[in-house]
Amino acid sequence: MSYFEKSIEILRPSKRFSPNSNNEISLDWYDRQQAIPKFDKPALIRGFHYLDEGMARSIGGIDYCLKAPAWKIERFCEGVLIRLVPGLFDPEDPEHLKIQRQAMKYFKLL
Repeated sequence: MSYFEKSIEILRPSKRFSPNSNNEISLDWYDRQQAIPKFDKPALIRGFHYLDEGMARSIGGIDYCLKAPAWKIERFCEGVLIRLVPGLFDPEDPEHLKIQRQAMKYFKLL
């Protein structure tokens, strides 16, 4: 189990992700997140992203999340763990960005 996963088990956050500033800037993450009242749902889906049941519900529910176009999605703790690609997400890789866009369209975040 990774440190990331262990921290989720211990802290039980509503969401947890591995940030990438270049990717967040290119997708206007800050402005997108500010436009969501009370931060009730994620503004974007990152390469490695955990959502608890409530946050998953905000974008369609756990069962809906499990069907998203991504490399691996699994139930984890009290929610769902989304991994867009195997290994580290590279915001300079066009294929990784394509997968991210597909997932965000699926969740109606684009």
